[in-house]
Amino acid sequence: MAAPLPWAFLDDGFVPLAAARISPLDRGFLFGDAVYEALPVYAGRPFELERHMARLARSLRELTIAAPCSDAEWQARIEGLIARNGGGDQLLYLQVSRGADLGRDHRFPSGVRPTVFMMCSPHQPPTAAAYAAGVAAITQPDLRWGRCDVKSTMLLANVLARQAAVAAQAGEAILVRDGQAIEATSSALFIVRAGAVATTPLSHQVLPSVTRAVLLDLLRAAQVPVAERAIPVDELFAADECWLANSSREVFPVVRIDGRAVGDGRPGPVWRQAFELFQRHKAESWERPAACAAPGAGPALRFPARFPIKVMGRNAPGFRDAIVALVAQHAGGAPEVGERLSENGNFLALTLTIEARSQEQLDALYRELSSHPLVSLAL
Repeated sequence: MAAPLPWAFLDDGFVPLAAARISPLDRGFLFGDAVYEALPVYAGRPFELERHMARLARSLRELTIAAPCSDAEWQARIEGLIARNGGGDQLLYLQVSRGADLGRDHRFPSGVRPTVFMMCSPHQPPTAAAYAAGVAAITQPDLRWGRCDVKSTMLLANVLARQAAVAAQAGEAILVRDGQAIEATSSALFIVRAGAVATTPLSHQVLPSVTRAVLLDLLRAAQVPVAERAIPVDELFAADECWLANSSREVFPVVRIDGRAVGDGRPGPVWRQAFELFQRHKAESWERPAACAAPGAGPALRFPARFPIKVMGRNAPGFRDAIVALVAQHAGGAPEVGERLSENGNFLALTLTIEARSQEQLDALYRELSSHPLVSLAL
């Protein structure tokens, strides 16, 4: 697994990952009292961000953890972390716990602030050769808790099943409960019989996978027959094709289950169609305008040019004046300043419009803003 990228987000700001510290009394550490998201980033753009944020909001509601910020603030934090880690292709991990109390008590604490943590790793989907070869899977009993639809950090049963797959030299474990194939340890499950696709219906036993939802939309738009229904284990072994899908490995074919070949033991034609539909959808996503980009990204400017710079930080005394002074120093004059408070009043967003004279001037300004202790985000 690739080493994480150097910048993280913790509670209110960006910090070097190596310096991030969370209390040992945090309920995520003590009880698994936390939820998470893992979302892919392509060409500096978070993929299907709205769906991931909707699932995160649902997980928080189901566990009655207070939402730590607004959707707009989530977007600013996510895109700011992506930019600080250099853009490109990343896999972003986001976790929210109920917070840290003064001691260890099963009861929910009162007046405790949720802990927010985010980090990124380089995103490396399987190679073309790996997709062509497919993966082996094993079946394992589904020993997870009764609310698998909540994306919580209580993943010990998943970890043990995945390790059983590793010991069997397989790429995944498909979880079985009451004679039905449910999903894999970290992947949605699809099978194909006679050209028709089936996937397990959503319930408390199944995670509402974002990649699954995207694939269902794409397949239906392409008029591929799709059913959301139970998948008996016998049908799993009799399938013409089997695929697994998640944010990191996208949609990948399973060619053997418990040592038995799936179909003819090679990735099938319906998988290939689904794979190509997904890749096309990704490419279309890259073409959409990014809400934020690293300094210097995007079309080249013609200088001189009026150029807006957006800066966000804690609404603390001195923040506005310090940032205006810094920008004026680089711009050679006072910028035009617009400002907007966040909904809870904790953050202040400034839009400072300057006359940009060169790319070197802008790069120097962004470098100084990005390292400023009062700045949470510079766009």
